[in-house]
Amino acid sequence: MIKNRIFFNQLSIFFFIVLFCLSIFYINKKNYNQANYTPPPIHGDSHQYLAISVQIFKYKTISHDDPNNKGWPSNYREFPYPLYISIFYNFLNWEYDYSNCLYEKKIIKCEDFYELILFAQIFLLFLTLTSIFFILKKKKLHFFLASIIIIFLFYRKNMIFYFGPEHLSALLLLLTSAYFQKIIYSHKIKDFFICSILLTILIFTKNIFYYLAYLILIISIGIIIINLLKKKLIGLPTSYKYEVAGKFLVVSLISIILLMPYQLRNVYYFNDSSLSKRGKEVLTLRNEFLKADYKTISKGFYYYFPNWFGFKNEKIKQIKDKSFFYEGNPKSYYRGYTKKTGYTINYYNEKNNTNYSGWNEFEKYADDKMMSTNVEIYLNNIIKQSYISILVFFRGMNENYGVIKNEQIKKLIFDLIYYFFLFYFIFGFVKSIKLRNFQEFIFYIPSIYFLFLMSTLTHFEPRMNNTILLIIVLNFFMQLRKKSIE
Repeated sequence: MIKNRIFFNQLSIFFFIVLFCLSIFYINKKNYNQANYTPPPIHGDSHQYLAISVQIFKYKTISHDDPNNKGWPSNYREFPYPLYISIFYNFLNWEYDYSNCLYEKKIIKCEDFYELILFAQIFLLFLTLTSIFFILKKKKLHFFLASIIIIFLFYRKNMIFYFGPEHLSALLLLLTSAYFQKIIYSHKIKDFFICSILLTILIFTKNIFYYLAYLILIISIGIIIINLLKKKLIGLPTSYKYEVAGKFLVVSLISIILLMPYQLRNVYYFNDSSLSKRGKEVLTLRNEFLKADYKTISKGFYYYFPNWFGFKNEKIKQIKDKSFFYEGNPKSYYRGYTKKTGYTINYYNEKNNTNYSGWNEFEKYADDKMMSTNVEIYLNNIIKQSYISILVFFRGMNENYGVIKNEQIKKLIFDLIYYFFLFYFIFGFVKSIKLRNFQEFIFYIPSIYFLFLMSTLTHFEPRMNNTILLIIVLNFFMQLRKKSIE
């Protein structure tokens, strides 16, 4: 009787998730009819992801070129999200070439194209809500509370309908972290395999996780060597950390091996083993912050401070056009890195007596020197970069720092909810170190790694922190469940 009741409760939650997601789909379906759908801006992130998805479906190639024709292979953007979207294209009748839908408006056939993409986005939401239910061990109250908060945050961050990989990466980060925690005590081969696959797909989806696999590999080898030396020299038995290190050694090795075919593909086409060519550009953009003196960098904390109830509106209007941080300013860090006067390009020109006029020329003739030049610049300014990292982290956690004219209460509520869960997450990480709780610590590691590298190596747009949005909320309810058990 009890088992039947539990099964019925689980089944009712499942049907609730299905009905909820279908309702979201049908409510928003009208936004993608012939009169309303709007192709993403050309050269924007969303447009490139959709172009890659069509190229994958039509030509089995990863390219963000115009999908009306087979494009030349590229490694500019990560491919798992476009690959996921392309799976749903099998439900379309391709007697009509839907490539036109990426450029043209008011085409009746394109309704099917964009509605299908909407369905794919909603299906991600379905997978997210289902994962939440099982991770919270089927606790109904916790599930509903967590789901309400996550849907509100996702809606405010436009994660449900945005053509981009952040929703997928948020789900992958949560599942990877959960499996990191699971394999500590698991001896099942399938768990190691699933964990390795999740880590691999996460790396492909967000290349910044690439070095996490190597970090885990190096630390695991170190722990194994130390334990073996202690056993041989002192006679101490190996600790449980030895066994756990062996498990993570296997996971990291499998992931690194699974990444290699794509790296070989990039070596073949681009003579570059990097998963994405954007790493060099991202670091060049980050080094552009070095143009600012310490006083200007300090002013960035005011610029990126949340504009609650519009108290900064007038000041922002006065300063933004000349602000180093306003992306619309031609002299801002964002607009300056591709120019001859950009910090990295100017540094390279002066050091090597060259005269590259901008990013395209610099990339064409000095591509093999870009990364080493950027690393050299970064390390030569490590103290200043540390201060910039604090500012960039501050920027990444503040969504509503610009001029605010409407929805002030909703934006304030969003900020307060987000701050609470983020700082609770960071507090939990510190607490796991203090209490030497390895199982908790390993759960936090991928997210803390992400926050650290995004803050130290990128310009960390608020949109980019969407990847941690799901896990910081779920962490709170996971801790709540553990306390209720205790």
